[in-house]
Amino acid sequence: MTDHRSMYSQLSVRLLPGHRSRVCLIYTGGTIGSVPTDPATPGSLRLRPASLEDLLEAVPGLGAAEGIELGLVSFHQPVDSAFVSRDHWLALACAIEEHYDAFDGFVVLHGTDTMAYTSSALSFLLNNLAKPVVVTGAQRPIKDRRGDAVMNLMSAIHIAGYRATGLPCIPEVTLCFMDRLLRGNRATKVSAERWQGFESPNFPPLAIIGERIRVHTDLLRPAPQNARYPFYVDKALAEQIRIVYVHPGLTPEQLQRDLNTDGLQGVVMLTYGSGNFPGSERFLEPIRKACVPILNVTQCLEGTVEMRLYQAGGGLLETGVASGDNMTLEAGLAKMYWALARFKPDDVRAQLQISQRGEQGQNLFDLNFDPPEADCEQRAAAAIEPGSQQLHWRYDPAAMKNATLRIRGLGIRQRDPGRPCSFRIFLNRPGASESTPALPPFMAGEYGAERVTRDGVFLAAVTQTMQSIAAAGPTTVTLVGVNADIWCRSIQIALYCEAV
Repeated sequence: MTDHRSMYSQLSVRLLPGHRSRVCLIYTGGTIGSVPTDPATPGSLRLRPASLEDLLEAVPGLGAAEGIELGLVSFHQPVDSAFVSRDHWLALACAIEEHYDAFDGFVVLHGTDTMAYTSSALSFLLNNLAKPVVVTGAQRPIKDRRGDAVMNLMSAIHIAGYRATGLPCIPEVTLCFMDRLLRGNRATKVSAERWQGFESPNFPPLAIIGERIRVHTDLLRPAPQNARYPFYVDKALAEQIRIVYVHPGLTPEQLQRDLNTDGLQGVVMLTYGSGNFPGSERFLEPIRKACVPILNVTQCLEGTVEMRLYQAGGGLLETGVASGDNMTLEAGLAKMYWALARFKPDDVRAQLQISQRGEQGQNLFDLNFDPPEADCEQRAAAAIEPGSQQLHWRYDPAAMKNATLRIRGLGIRQRDPGRPCSFRIFLNRPGASESTPALPPFMAGEYGAERVTRDGVFLAAVTQTMQSIAAAGPTTVTLVGVNADIWCRSIQIALYCEAV
């Protein structure tokens, strides 16, 4: 097992009297501290990461004017961020843990290529974080007079040293770049040339940086009460995750090879639009046979995965692929690494669909019913009662905003040709015991055969009915034919809850 603490060392802590805030500066390398590979040619475009001492020479008296004490921590071997790995994420988390009690905030200097991956990973590894952790870097080295490095570094130190600068405490991992402070697990790199190299497509900036730093306090996550929920760091991540990029040239054979890699633990799948995927059986079969969790993240910068919206995404839904909501690729990948090491296998999919650190806009809770008897036309019945399903313990009925019901393989056969046929849907919570009778069932609606698509898919909004059921717990669904025999392959209820 790698000793991640051996990857960095504390250089010094400047404790100056009268200073009102302490900030720990952690240097990993990257463009911000780079110098020409050949010192004899200062204008050379080939750069290498320099030492932290070389970087600080460009900004003497850093932080002193604002009353901020700086502690300095550096990787023994500063790296270009293209070389950053999961071990560097764990080393950074360990460095923050080791110095957590001694400082008010932390600034991580990092290369831009993988900065969004690192800020996402840190957001998951740091539990019950009650202090600012600001990740920053630059498009040009700090010794470049026409660069962005000094502004980014000074802004980050101001935000982390909030006790001295009068800013509110931002108790989460953030990414500071030019005129914006972004939630770390919502950021993605969008330009290798513009000064504003990062955006947060699906979540507004936490702060706007100009003559003043204006923090949008209504967007901040609440700080934990560390007396009750102490800070700690997760020390493990999964080892082998694969990204599968869906594109028009992808073949079922390629997909099969990608999903059958020895040692594979999880997959992040980048799909079209709202989570769409070529839904033929030849493509779905490799996914159905995959023995690892798969997370569906959209290729689009803006938007949300909604596998129930189109037929092209419905096949993934039926195979058990988890929805990535509006997460970035960087957040989805980091979350998969973290969740596989943190949760039991049976709980990974559910936890992937729940916002853990504000990385997605809503929580998704699924109820999946597999009808035991009426699953094909040969075994049609007047009613389908597939049994109860337990909602996840983190489901909050008060936060539920939308609920949809999806039935696949639904068929209706009219009994009496002289009368119209339809089917009714009932939702209920079963009683806890024989002495506690079940609540009367709530009817979600009555529907005719015309509501069923040609391939047997039925969709309905059941928000009001699920709100009537109210509390978390076991839920039942019953389909009753009216002058009809009915059958189906699967029934799913999706509950969308506001994420905090």
